[in-house]
Amino acid sequence: MDELVIIVGRDAQIGRLYVVLIINQYKRMVTITARQIHAEFAWQARFYDHIIRDAPSYHRIKHYIVNNPKNWTNDGFNKNG
Repeated sequence: MDELVIIVGRDAQIGRLYVVLIINQYKRMVTITARQIHAEFAWQARFYDHIIRDAPSYHRIKHYIVNNPKNWTNDGFNKNG
């Protein structure tokens, strides 16, 4: 899967609640499954969920996700860089 797109209906408050519930349940099930198979797993520290609300925001974030790995060699967190 290249990306996950969730379209929120006309009622923004209800839509926002559904998105929060979907993300919460997804993270819950991933954590439970990882523990069941004894995977070395933890959610990334210093990470926050962000709901994309418009096309410009979507394109900016997608550009960052696609292009950011190219900067890894110069990243301060890269212990080999």
